[in-house]
Amino acid sequence: MFQKKIFYLMFFLSFLSIYNFPCYAETSPKNIKETEQLAEQGNATAQFNMGCFYDKQKEYKKAFKWYQKAAQQNNPDAQYNLGIMYYNGYGVLENHQKAVEYFILAAKQGLSNAQYNLGLMYNNGDGIKKDINKAINWYTKAAEQNEVFAQYNLGLLYCLGKDIKKDYTKAHHWFLKAAEQGNMQAQFNLATMYQNGDGTKQDYKKAFKWYQKAAMQGDATSQYNIGVMYNNGYGIQQDYEKAYYWYMKAAKQNMALAQFNLASLYANGLGVNQDYELAKEWYGKSCKNGYQTGCDFYQNFTKKVIQNTLGIF
Repeated sequence: MFQKKIFYLMFFLSFLSIYNFPCYAETSPKNIKETEQLAEQGNATAQFNMGCFYDKQKEYKKAFKWYQKAAQQNNPDAQYNLGIMYYNGYGVLENHQKAVEYFILAAKQGLSNAQYNLGLMYNNGDGIKKDINKAINWYTKAAEQNEVFAQYNLGLLYCLGKDIKKDYTKAHHWFLKAAEQGNMQAQFNLATMYQNGDGTKQDYKKAFKWYQKAAMQGDATSQYNIGVMYNNGYGIQQDYEKAYYWYMKAAKQNMALAQFNLASLYANGLGVNQDYELAKEWYGKSCKNGYQTGCDFYQNFTKKVIQNTLGIF
């Protein structure tokens, strides 16, 4: 029988990055003259639209000029786009401090993208002194507007407990919000929390559900974990053929543990026809991807060794 061992687990531990997508308006060459006339007359929306038009053409200096005019009239989208331009050095010298200034202006007017970016910059001390409490404040404002990156980053802050008190209940809350919007990293982390009972009641069926959602988006670790669940009958009926299917998906993404477990299925004829040559091949791939036990099995591959390959993780 296979030994039931813990999953190969890890949280996604990296914060999602700055939003670099300007909020574009619809301005086509057909109505550009009319828009420009309105912009010259001081219409803030037209000024913003002119900025968007030139932004799309990658004429960043002209875009900057019009965004600046609209921003001076408190147009939040223009303020946000100026922040993006200063952050990346589009049409102006890169200046993260100026980016913060414009993100603050837009964030105070409720623009969720700006609130998220501001939270991230406080989180990282980027262009402004690091301040986790202010990061949480701005992330929360954005998250409450269903900004998925903010929801994920809040979950990660509470999960890691770095600079703030660890709180798995809050982490679970925000990961769930982000996962429900399709964020793959949040789906994986949420599954891990259900599996371990962190911040919620342990529930293998819910863990399986969320691993599957992340796996369907191509996450190799989730694919591997589903393989383990089918392999061992955790939260789902034991099924070696389905374990093989998911191990193979992860193995093709060069995940060493999945490659090792796939080799062991071939070696033992579980869920697939027994095939020693393929078993040795996958042990070798596992070895090449850094799994020492895979190296050991590959180098000492004999029928006697095969009989001892039952310790699938």
